[in-house]
Amino acid sequence: MKHPALSPLPFGDDEGILSRLQQNTWLVELLLLVGGLGLGGVIAYLVSRGQWAIAAGAVLGIPLLIVLNRYPLGAFFLWCATMPLLPFQTVPPQVFWVVHRALIPLALILVIAGRLLRDRPYDPVKLGWPELMMVLYLLFGAVTVLATRKAPLLYLYELYDRMGVPFAAYWLMRLTTPDKHDFKRLLPLLLGLCLAEILIGFWARYLPGLLPPLWQIERMGDRMSGTFANPTPYAYTLSFCLPLLFHTALTRFTGTVRNLLLGVFGLGLVCIFLTFTRGCWGAALVMLLGLLLLYPRTVARLIVFGLPLFLLLFGGLMAQEFATALTRLETQDTVDSRIVLAHAGERMFALKPITGWGFGNYDRYDWQFMERVGNAAPTNWDVQYGTSHNTFLTILAETGLVGFSTQFFPLFWWAIQSLRVWRRMPRRGFWSRRLLAVLWLSILFYLVASQVVDMRFFWFQIGTWWATLGLIGSLVERYQSHEPRQIPAWLLLSAERNSR
Repeated sequence: MKHPALSPLPFGDDEGILSRLQQNTWLVELLLLVGGLGLGGVIAYLVSRGQWAIAAGAVLGIPLLIVLNRYPLGAFFLWCATMPLLPFQTVPPQVFWVVHRALIPLALILVIAGRLLRDRPYDPVKLGWPELMMVLYLLFGAVTVLATRKAPLLYLYELYDRMGVPFAAYWLMRLTTPDKHDFKRLLPLLLGLCLAEILIGFWARYLPGLLPPLWQIERMGDRMSGTFANPTPYAYTLSFCLPLLFHTALTRFTGTVRNLLLGVFGLGLVCIFLTFTRGCWGAALVMLLGLLLLYPRTVARLIVFGLPLFLLLFGGLMAQEFATALTRLETQDTVDSRIVLAHAGERMFALKPITGWGFGNYDRYDWQFMERVGNAAPTNWDVQYGTSHNTFLTILAETGLVGFSTQFFPLFWWAIQSLRVWRRMPRRGFWSRRLLAVLWLSILFYLVASQVVDMRFFWFQIGTWWATLGLIGSLVERYQSHEPRQIPAWLLLSAERNSR
């Protein structure tokens, strides 16, 4: 559903340089020629220095630019397909320069340039307060880095990696205005990612010695984490895929295909259980309750038939896993550590509640605020290596209320707008209010899980969360009312009297 009433992006005017570029094709060709010669010189220099890998990447970048110019959302698809499968411990940093730092921002630049040049028809987009707050957050974060660090470059990179690229993913979703066809292209990717994480999760847990070197990384004991070192980002990655796959199974397929997709959904839930992470279990329960409200009959049948099978497995073949889960529920040591670390974050925020201690400075100062809390005392590990286990406390401590409010303003904005358009959306089908709801379930999983782990270390998860919020924004905007406001009757009457 397109909205012709939406106002276009306020980029450029018909009398400016963009219009002249459109009219003078020779100027565009000249710019391309200069750019091609410049790129050729760069490639020749890299080859002469023996940097063949970078030179090959530059050459392959040309066809990639052409593809991304034709379909910018492909950058997100490619990033989403590769980023989770590339552990930081085994992949060279140059790979992340291309995959994470360059891919999505490059696609965003191409979209903005295309809108400026009006090289093709674009759906109009109305940017507003959420996008402005995100820009303000980046500016504020950069200012805090420059004000608190003598050598700020490394922390500016961290700001770009942790928030700049995820914001770019959000803006890419907003400016490309994905439609039904884009969602349908995304779903096979999500299915492939989900199956890959399930397979590698079981592989790493039960046959770790047979893993390829790429995925032989240090993990947290026997807790399932797939291609990640930590089980929580693994569980969130599954939650990014599972609600959409569930919704797709019930709205687009029947018979065998539907049952297979529901089977993948069930396997994904088992993998979340095997993370043995209480925060992930709670987040999964929230997700299941949401699906129960959306699809009560189907979810109820899955619970009725799946629960006995679950108990049978964990009472027999997977009895050891069930015992581990019970042990995790009774573990108190990690709870005490989290209490001490959370208390330190609260004290940091209380001392500088407005602007915080500066972006990236949490671990620099948190040890100074650790103290005994009741029966929980800080250990040597807490002081030397302990960090925040709560994403929101980290944000509040580092950037204060200013950073927290500007960063999360888009979340609250789109939550309110989602409620406003809910009644206008179709009740049934793939493209319906249920699609909006399952996107929000992924958002909620992230928010709940972030209470027990600091997500700032996991770029892919931050990026998918902001991309999901951007998808929500684009979906909601299609159903917002953008009709011009009517002039109040009292004002018309007053004007009529004055004109007499």
